[in-house]
Amino acid sequence: MKNKLKLILFAGILLSLGIAQAQQATELAKHPGDALKLAITFSGPDADKVQRVLASIGRTGPNPQPPNQQGFQTSIDSGWVTNQTSTRTFVIEIKIPANVMSGSYRLLIDTNATIGGAEYVAGKDFQLPDIHIENPNTFTPPKIEVKELH
Repeated sequence: MKNKLKLILFAGILLSLGIAQAQQATELAKHPGDALKLAITFSGPDADKVQRVLASIGRTGPNPQPPNQQGFQTSIDSGWVTNQTSTRTFVIEIKIPANVMSGSYRLLIDTNATIGGAEYVAGKDFQLPDIHIENPNTFTPPKIEVKELH
């Protein structure tokens, strides 16, 4: 009886972990037309010197290029943002275009300061999971035939 109870508890824990992970992945999935909105706050002695911020996401991981998304974008950026919502905080928005390739994307932040600048990478300089993009749009290059005319 004790072993049965342990097995049931163990199965319940595994099931709840799987559901939690599935919900996380669903929350992070973006589609064309969606926007990724981020608040980026700087701290430290030179945080007030940051004047412009650019956020970009680039496709990562071992996933091969989908054969039906040839020519699609593999990186997107916000454009340079100079508006601060408060001291040291910038609100950035990256719009997901119709021609972005499906897959996982990692966030990069570039800054320009009064003197100098810096680059920050998700997973290294700050913690943010990769962003998953699901794009139903496709383009499969048609076959081509070329003949020399005389």
